Amino acid sequence: MDLTIEGIIKDEGYARELAEAAYWTEQDGHRAIAEDMRHVGRQYRIRGMKKRARLALLQRAYPDG
Repeated sequence: MDLTIEGIIKDEGYARELAEAAYWTEQDGHRAIAEDMRHVGRQYRIRGMKKRARLALLQRAYPDG
């Protein structure tokens, strides 16, 4: 479970960093690159959500763990 929690934290961090970088990239006039960055950031967000679901299942299966 600890590895899943660490993975969630990392994925959320990457998603947040990419969103911020995309914002500044778009401000510099590079809209297409910013959209690509947002897309990758969303993929990290989705990975984090899947890990949250997996963690919930683990916590339910092993309530004392």
